[in-house]
Amino acid sequence: MVRAVDPSLLSPSAGALPAEGPGHAMRTPLTALSAALALLGAGVGGALPGEAAHLLAIAERNCRTLARVIEDQYPSDGQPGGGHSD
Repeated sequence: MVRAVDPSLLSPSAGALPAEGPGHAMRTPLTALSAALALLGAGVGGALPGEAAHLLAIAERNCRTLARVIEDQYPSDGQPGGGHSD
């Protein structure tokens, strides 16, 4: 099922960020999403039909990429982000 997202939920004024900051606000749902994808990949929901395994692999890769982007912009060590750590 696909649901439309209320655009007001995407605006910066949608609500105050937690005291931990935007990095925490982004990491928390991303962690939950990554865990759910890992459970699907482990077969907890049953065997994946057809192309679903391929789509799951894409979603898992995209979650890892997003996690790296968030860590780059909002390092958990408290240092300002904005650049690559390489």
